[in-house]
Formats: sequence, structure tokens, C-alpha cells
Amino acid sequence: MKCSNHYPFMNKFKKVLNSFLILPGILPIVFLVQGCTQAEDIPANSRLKLALVDSPADYEAVNVDIQEISLKTTGTEENNGWINLEGFLPGIYNILEFTGGRELLLADMDFPAGSITQLKMKIGKNNSLIMNGHTSYLLNANDTESGLLMNVDVDIRPGTSNSFKLDFDASRSVTGLGNTGQMLIKPVLRLFSEENTGSIIGKVLPAGHNVLISVLVNNKIIASSYANKEVSTFMVAGLDAGIYRVSMVISDDIEQIFVDNIKVVKGRTTDMGTINWYD
Repeated sequence: MKCSNHYPFMNKFKKVLNSFLILPGILPIVFLVQGCTQAEDIPANSRLKLALVDSPADYEAVNVDIQEISLKTTGTEENNGWINLEGFLPGIYNILEFTGGRELLLADMDFPAGSITQLKMKIGKNNSLIMNGHTSYLLNANDTESGLLMNVDVDIRPGTSNSFKLDFDASRSVTGLGNTGQMLIKPVLRLFSEENTGSIIGKVLPAGHNVLISVLVNNKIIASSYANKEVSTFMVAGLDAGIYRVSMVISDDIEQIFVDNIKVVKGRTTDMGTINWYD
């Protein structure tokens, strides 16, 4: 930016400056005039917002004893790069409450710029499942000191605001332990940014059934949700742009149907329309 010479004091200032004799060996005096040169500082830290959401499941409640959530980043060398989420309160959470636009805020904090490479969730022992009015104790399948580790690949640039969702897929996180009748909680998690991913929505008829919706790539499930029997609609969020196969299974039926070539576009929602189960 060029300095203006229209101000009288600047001309006087130049005359005074020119009257000084700069002797050899004496360092020149440098005057910084505010407004002529302005350095633009880029803050070292960025802002990170992380919220937990759930993909619906065919249960009345899935109570998870979440003790700690932390992220590993290249942005700091302290604690080997691990940063605990500020403001998160350990406790027992019914993750089925965080569907349909509701979410559990895990963190809204300053965060060092760098690459986030891992997420760690520590689950306690007080986990339970409520189904058909019956409460079952859930064993922690990841009952280790280190907790459940999940590899991620997220870049946090200096001075930016970043918002992410952590999807706790309830339908795939509860499993049976062989023929023992015992149930396990083994969290299936996905970290995504709504800004950089797309969604699929649709409706399944006839109503009155819970329908498991699964999104597949090469016949491998990457995300799932439920079409609730009361409303029959579903939504699967946080999908990378691409072409997917969608599977549908009624909870009390062994029949399965597929819809192929569902295109997902970054930042958009793909509407599959209404799928009639018996067509």
C-alpha cells in the first residue's frame, strides 16, 4: 500500500529526517508509520467444533458409558500429539437421542493447525440396551486402557473454523457374543464434515415396519440408518461423493431388496423417492 503525501506533517517529517547526518557505523533509525505497512498475522490456532450424532436403530435405548474422547494431531508435540476434547462431560448417554437433527456437542474449542490422524474413545463398563421393554447389560468389547482407536485423515488449516460430526452407528455397534446370549457394545464410528460430503434420503412403503437401510461399496457396508415404522423416512449422511448400492431389510423379515447406482454429490442431498417394498 502506498503512503499518501497529502498531509502537511509528512512533508515536515521528511525535511526533519533529511536534516540528520547518518554517520558511518551508526545504524539508521527506521520509522514505522502505521497504515503504510501492515503485517497480517495468521493465528496459529483454528477453531474446532465436534458433535456426536447417531444413525437410528431398532432399539428403544442404547446407553453408552463414554468416559473420554481425544484427538491425535501433528499440530503439537505435547502428550505425543493427543488432545482431550475440552468441555466434554463423561457420562452415560443414550445415543439414540441424537438423531433427526439433535446432536451432542463434544467440543467447541481452539485447536492447533495440523493433520488429525486418530480419534480415541474410552468406554466404561456401565452400558445397556433397552429393547421391547427389556434392559440388557452390554459388555464392552473394547475394554482396554487405550480405548477404541479410529484412524482419520483431517487437515486443520491455520485460522479456520472447522465443524465435524461423529456418527455413532447404533445398529452396527451392538452385536451378540456367539450363542451365549450376551450382548456386546463395539462402537462403529464415522467422522465427517457435512460441507465435504453428501446425503441420501428416501421413504419406504408400506408403513408400519422398521427397515434397516445400508449403504454399500463393493458389498461392504459403510453406513446405515433406519426407516422408522411411524414415519417410514430415512436419511444417511456423511457420504463421500460417488456411486452407491443401497440395501433395505425389514426387521421382522428375511427378504432384502437393493437399489443400485445411487449417486451422491458433495454438499447435496440425493432423494431416492418412495420405494414400495412389494412392487
